[in-house]
Amino acid sequence: MKFYYATISLSLTTTSIIAARTDEPITRKILNAMQQNSTGSDYPFSKWHSYKTCWSKISKEFDFNVLDSTDSLFSGFLFWGPTNGTGITVPPQPTDLGDDVWDQPQNYLEHYPSPVAGDDDELEGASKTFVVQPCNYNSNIAYYEASLTFCNAKKYKDFSTPSSTILLLAASFTSLGTGSAFFHGSATQLGNRIDNAPIGQIAITAHQVAVSSLGENEVVSACLPEEEIDDSIVNGTEVIKGFSRIFVDKEIEEWDQAILDLGTQFQNDYKVTFSCIVTTIVRIVLPTRIGTVLLNFLCTIFGFEQYMIDFLFNEYDAELQGLLVDKVNVVSGDDKKLLLKRGLGVLLKIGYAMFWQEELFAGPWLTSTRANDIGAFLQPFVNVLADYMTGYEHPTVVRTGHNIYPDCNRCRKQEPHSKWHEQSSVGLVDLVYLTDDVDILLRTGKLGPDSTTSTETDSDILSEQIAAFLKTDEAACLRNNPHDHGISCIGELWFGKGVFQNEFKCGAEASPAACLKDHITSHSSPMGQVISTCAQEAGPMTTEGHWKVETFSACVASNLPSLSEGDFFRFLDFVLN
Repeated sequence: MKFYYATISLSLTTTSIIAARTDEPITRKILNAMQQNSTGSDYPFSKWHSYKTCWSKISKEFDFNVLDSTDSLFSGFLFWGPTNGTGITVPPQPTDLGDDVWDQPQNYLEHYPSPVAGDDDELEGASKTFVVQPCNYNSNIAYYEASLTFCNAKKYKDFSTPSSTILLLAASFTSLGTGSAFFHGSATQLGNRIDNAPIGQIAITAHQVAVSSLGENEVVSACLPEEEIDDSIVNGTEVIKGFSRIFVDKEIEEWDQAILDLGTQFQNDYKVTFSCIVTTIVRIVLPTRIGTVLLNFLCTIFGFEQYMIDFLFNEYDAELQGLLVDKVNVVSGDDKKLLLKRGLGVLLKIGYAMFWQEELFAGPWLTSTRANDIGAFLQPFVNVLADYMTGYEHPTVVRTGHNIYPDCNRCRKQEPHSKWHEQSSVGLVDLVYLTDDVDILLRTGKLGPDSTTSTETDSDILSEQIAAFLKTDEAACLRNNPHDHGISCIGELWFGKGVFQNEFKCGAEASPAACLKDHITSHSSPMGQVISTCAQEAGPMTTEGHWKVETFSACVASNLPSLSEGDFFRFLDFVLN
């Protein structure tokens, strides 16, 4: 009898648990499915609670609900899979989605279609909806982790940017994570649209923060040619709100056009927006002549098309310099150097992300198993060195990448584009930090606590260092090899020739650290020796993600003077010390 009642009790309890799980948001169920495919367990509740708390904070401030938006996006993903896919086990049903079918050819290396979940117990259609790129799908959760930085902004930075704008950026990072998961899960045109738009929204909002004190100038504020400016699209924060509402207010068949209606320029061509941010910083930090030389150099190595260059120099830069004259004259040399140092730290993070993007730069390292493994090993080292340069603070999970998304340890080593997602998440956070610093400097004339040095002397030194760098062999290599192997010039300088190719002599059983050290030794790479030595001083990273960050960063900085035989290392020494 006791067994009978116990059985009934257990049955009722199990039924209650299943019912409760069925009532959970779709986003929670998607996260559980990601984690179950990796470890067999549910997604950590503490992480889920942090996301919900963050999204609730945003939703209370504005007239849209972040969780509803993410749920609608994932619902659309699950709806679209079985009804308009290839390789799906049920017959496709008629839709209004046209030729935008599942699993279209993409330029990404990963292609291992796997079901969202093993069954449909929690997510209807999950076993029949195939994720085309599982690691590139999972790794977008890194953007959720990055969004928490903005929801808890006071813990990490004293922002001058309005708190409402910071919260909207958190919403945009969330949209980026969900939209990019949609894209890499489906490989559809709609997914690509939803993936790209938030990056442009983050970029234009950050840019508008940087120039917000410069008055009313549409070309500078919108970072668009005057003839392309439309009053409905020049405000980044309004576009973020409108974008989040689309997925709740409209049917999936209407999403694509609704995104286009928000404005296409800065959403799809965000390279121009990033160039406006860089131009603003260069014009604050450097005299006109050397600044122009540097901007031309950057346009070359990033492969800017002529129309971009024409707009940047003939319209944006021309308007910007007129607005900056009075403000830049009062900025001290110390503050210019500090802004440059922080800008280079941000560039280090975003540049390392671009190295693994599989789009902007392409090379043999992308298909090398060993190079991908070493790339994953180096990621936290790159981040802590960049943090040393910027002084910016982040949550530990974002800084180290420890358990930042489901199956991250495998995916980070295996897939280049997964490294892009993780690295760009923290790089874009730093970009927002940097544009906030620009705003502080332009509003107050001061950035650092001890900015007392005369403007002229330090500005001259800074210009000399930049000019010397632009004459180095490394700069020439970058200039002469845009798009493909140019960026590997710096990598090979730091870690030896062939480091991003299949030229490693160590066996498959060797650890990334041991293999990299052997490679550095055999190729006599001076910077590589410093990084290897400093990594040993810092000790191994623990399973909890703890690491002697300051030890490593300080060690690298202190060893740079010994490498100052060349102009490139002298430039690094000047910036870091």
